Amino acid sequence: MAQRLPIQFILRTDPSTIEDQYDLSIDTRSFDSTGQQWSGGVTIQGREPQTEIIAQRSDGTVECWTKGPLPEVEGGWLERFNGNFDEESASVDSSILRGIELASEQKA
Repeated sequence: MAQRLPIQFILRTDPSTIEDQYDLSIDTRSFDSTGQQWSGGVTIQGREPQTEIIAQRSDGTVECWTKGPLPEVEGGWLERFNGNFDEESASVDSSILRGIELASEQKA
């Protein structure tokens, strides 16, 4: 049975406007300047270009990542994103380990 967690997501372009206090705030505007610049996108299966990382998603779409600019695809991208990170920190295993680490932290 799924567990319902008491999580509240607040999306703002300026986090300084959030007045309430929370256990954890994640500011996605920051980046790791030691990593490499990556560009990513989600497209329909069969339209993905050749990129360094291509991942089939369970909903039938494809997530692509490349160093440098993302090439255009037929019909355009469903979603585009970018970030600075090294390949090791971009792995699914790394994300899972970071989630475990955050969930294990003692709360005041």
